Order: sequence, then C-alpha cells, then structure tokens
Amino acid sequence: MDSSHQSKLDKLKDMKGADFTKQYRSLQVSAHKDAVSLFERYAKGGDNEKLKSWAAKTLPDLKHHLDMGQNLEKQTATN
Repeated sequence: MDSSHQSKLDKLKDMKGADFTKQYRSLQVSAHKDAVSLFERYAKGGDNEKLKSWAAKTLPDLKHHLDMGQNLEKQTATN
C-alpha cells in the first residue's frame, strides 16, 4: 500500500461513529470519481480492444455507484 492510501486507512482507524461515516463516504466518492475518470479515458483511447470494450461496458455501473455515494454524502451533510 502506498503512503497516501496508508494515511487514509490510518485516519479511518482513529474515527468512530458519524465522523467515520462521513470520512468513509467521502473517500468512496473520491475513489469512484478516480475510477470513472480512468475508465472513461481507457474506453475512449485504450490500446487493448477487449479491455477497452470492458471499460466502456463497466462504466455505467461505476457512474451509478458514484451517484449513490454522492447521494449518501448529501444525506450525511443534512443530518
């Protein structure tokens, strides 16, 4: 695990309750944004046709998961 990811994990280990939930949801949204970006780029310009096709096929699910995470973040912010 690289230092950035280890730092995020260490931070979560020290949290509890609502603080943990808020931070965890934020990290999930960030990770899904990164994944969507990666899959979009590869689906458009990847060099392996099978992987490119898989990325394009998987992208709607990733976007849906991102939307769900963003909705959870909004719920956390209003509670």
